[in-house]
Amino acid sequence: MTHAEDSDQMAAVQPNDVEDTLAPLLNPGSVAIIGASDNPARIGGRPLRYMRDAGFNGRIYPVNPNRESVQEIPAFATIAEVPEPVDTAIIAVPARAVVDTAEACAAANVKAAIIFSAGFAEMSDDGRRRQDALAAIARTTPMRIVGPNCLGVYNSATGFFGTFTSTIEAGRPTPGRVGLVSQSGAYGSHLSLIATLRGIGIRFWVTTGNECDVDVAETIGWLARHPDISVIVAYAEGVCDRDRLFASLALARARGKPVIFQKVGRTDVGAAAARTHTAALAGTDAVYDGVFRQYGVHRARDTEEMLDVAYAATFGTFPASRRVGLMTISGGVGVQMADEAVERGLEVTPMSAAAQARLKTLLPYASPRNPVDITAQAFNDLTLVTTNLDVMLAEGTYDAIVAFFTFVAAAKAMVGPISETFREAKRRHPNCLLIMSIVGPPDIVRRYEEAGCPVFEDPARAVRVVDALSRFSEAFARHTPPVALTAPAP
Repeated sequence: MTHAEDSDQMAAVQPNDVEDTLAPLLNPGSVAIIGASDNPARIGGRPLRYMRDAGFNGRIYPVNPNRESVQEIPAFATIAEVPEPVDTAIIAVPARAVVDTAEACAAANVKAAIIFSAGFAEMSDDGRRRQDALAAIARTTPMRIVGPNCLGVYNSATGFFGTFTSTIEAGRPTPGRVGLVSQSGAYGSHLSLIATLRGIGIRFWVTTGNECDVDVAETIGWLARHPDISVIVAYAEGVCDRDRLFASLALARARGKPVIFQKVGRTDVGAAAARTHTAALAGTDAVYDGVFRQYGVHRARDTEEMLDVAYAATFGTFPASRRVGLMTISGGVGVQMADEAVERGLEVTPMSAAAQARLKTLLPYASPRNPVDITAQAFNDLTLVTTNLDVMLAEGTYDAIVAFFTFVAAAKAMVGPISETFREAKRRHPNCLLIMSIVGPPDIVRRYEEAGCPVFEDPARAVRVVDALSRFSEAFARHTPPVALTAPAP
């Protein structure tokens, strides 16, 4: 991939009518499972079990010539015998049979195919030839193909779980406003599970594998168009279609949808590993950095950073400036937060002299400059929390405030008053990002989240999120050339 002088000008929608051709894949009304297994633990059995458990309300057609029924659902010997052209076919057969199976699906007017099977371009020259044959089917027929060598797709809102990942057993994803696309199936599953355990709702999940047709770049564009998606998370080892990536990132920026992207292969060793994994072209890392900066993409280095930024972005508040206020009950943590903020280029602007004087009259031994240290006296006088927060917000200086309370904000006598203080502050100042750094059980954390405040145990992570979200705000404010937009199917 090479960088254009002004690649914003390439932001027109690509020739593929992605909003129509990917809808049957991501929102199918009918699904065939070719190679369906009666054993719900096998690769061909898991998607059927997952969809039944999730209450998928579409039609499911197991295809297995050796069985009359699969998991108590009538089976068909071939895709040609299925009584309707299905939206999506899941192909779970040996690699040597995949091309013939895909051709049969195309002949049966299947709209999209998900190919679990491995043993293609990532393995050998012969595998490369089979993958090229799949790409030719996608080019010459209306059928879209995900994979091969992928873990599948899900739409948690409809109960469509076209995947064999075992992580569904640890916690079924819940619908949210996040779309996740990953070249790596195993890592995409890892992200999905951790997001689910953290309470981050993943609506659409796509693993693209070897990308003989549908790729990460196209999926980002589809997610950018979807009205129910507000945050996009992506993982890739390489991108082959430069122009489509530019178009999709420009579209996401034009729609005000943050993209959090982990592009690996930063080193020569990592790039070589990427080529052997999904046969992706890793590309020059500095070029990706430049592209991501241009389009306002947050490039994450690890799982924690990806999901921290995605989680905070779901609250929908992006600071209009890089001025941050820091409130703390610990002077030492105030120093930590200030160091982190300054090192990341945030502005730890002091409170005005008048505001400092007012707070000094309430607590003479506190430090009200910024960070604003209200000390442990908050235990004795909870009005200090409300007053200090009100004064900080009244300054009109800060577009984000990080408040460190550790377990104090979760203590039985404290949680009600403190959560209500922040709920009211968010109501009066909806454009200010208020982040809590507390430790507490999930039900207490949810109270603060319901008040509109992202919650982090580590105050440094909270500050890093302010940096990321303020950069999104800067990117959204930049001029973007007009992009032709068509809403996808729901």
